[in-house]
Parts: sequence; C-alpha cells; structure tokens
Amino acid sequence: MLLVKNNLSPTNVSILTNGSESIWATFSVNGITHYVASWYRDPDATSEHILLFREQLSKIMANHRTSKQPRFHVLGDFNFGKIDWTPRLHKDNGVCLSNSSGKLLLDILNDFAAEQLVSFPTRGTNTLDLVISNSPNQFTEISPLDQFSDHVALFCRLRCLFPIKRKPHRLIWQFSKGDYGAMTNDTQSFTLGYFNGGQNNRTVDENWQLIKSFLERTVKKNVPTKRTGAKILSRGLPIAFVS
Repeated sequence: MLLVKNNLSPTNVSILTNGSESIWATFSVNGITHYVASWYRDPDATSEHILLFREQLSKIMANHRTSKQPRFHVLGDFNFGKIDWTPRLHKDNGVCLSNSSGKLLLDILNDFAAEQLVSFPTRGTNTLDLVISNSPNQFTEISPLDQFSDHVALFCRLRCLFPIKRKPHRLIWQFSKGDYGAMTNDTQSFTLGYFNGGQNNRTVDENWQLIKSFLERTVKKNVPTKRTGAKILSRGLPIAFVS
C-alpha cells in the first residue's frame, strides 16, 4: 500500500507494473519529478526476481532522457537478511555476496547511483526493510518507529524545495526625499485656476476628479520612487514517509 498526500498532486505510474509486488506514484516539486514506491520481495523469491526492480528503474530513467534527472525513493521489505550494509558484504562471514544473498541488488544500486539508507536492524538482527534513493542527501531523518508485527516500521523525512513566488514588482514612494517647495508652488498655481468661479458650475465628482488628478501629478513629479526587484524564493519543506 502506498499513500501520498493530495497536496503533492500524485499520479499512479502504471507503466512500472511488471509482476513485482510494488506500487509506484510520482509527483513534481520545483520542476523535478520524484518517484516513490512501496516494494515487497518474498523471502522465497528467486535471486533473479530483484531484476524486476532494475527493469522499473530503467524505465524511469528512459522516460526522462531529455529532462532533469528524476529522483526515486523506494521503501519496502526486500528480505535480504544476509547483507551487512556498512561494508556491503555477507554479514555471516564478511565475504562478497552471491546473487542469492543480495549481490544483484547491490549491482542495481551501483548502476543507478543509488544508496540504501537504513543502518539499523528492522527484524531481529537483520536489516530487511530498506530505503533506497538516488538522492540520499535530501533525507534528513530515517528512524525506527514502534514494532509493526515482527518488523520495525520506518519513518523517513525528505526535504524538498518548494518555490514561493513573490509579487513581481512593488513601487515605493520616497516621501522623505520629496521636493515640497515645488509641491507648494504647484498647489498655489492649481488653487488660482480652481477657485475661478467655475467650481460652482461643476459637480462634486468633477471637482474631486480635478483635485485628485492634480495631487497625482504633483506627487509623481516631485516625489522620487524606487521599485523592488522581482524575487522567486524556495522554501525547504519536509515530506514524511512511513514504511
């Protein structure tokens, strides 16, 4: 099961359906496409079964050859209990892994520049539940939650940059630098023309429009302005995963 919040506008990725027990969704953040998945590998599955995972990652990359490299984040129970993830060797004897004990999975990680990020046991002394990503630096937290059945649940926090658009420009009047002597002279000239008897023949609205127009003209002429530059900022927001 995979649940994604609606505010991320997730989309189901049906092209990655290939017989594996996995479900994929995708969403876009700041122009970058993120793929998230829940994956399960049966402990009795053949060693070649993990090649279905390779097939999915290959499709993701092929779908973005002409755009920004996508990010993928896969959480799930892969049931490779013989991997010691620190040296990436067999946990029982310290030798290189065979295909059946997890070598094929390590090859996939190497080929797709991905990392496995869980560093603690999730069932007994084995690390069966994994977090795999080709953008590991975006994860700010991976921690165990309470035991879920015979497994430990994983909590992950992924930090993404969301664009925040500000108003493109803002005009600021610098009244402290205004030429108020010139504005006084303008006002005196306007008053002489305004109070010439014609004001009694105009409607209240017409008189107001004359005064308003004059004030706008004299302020524009005698008070300097400046514009703030347009800015687009990004804010880091966390996205949480639970497996």
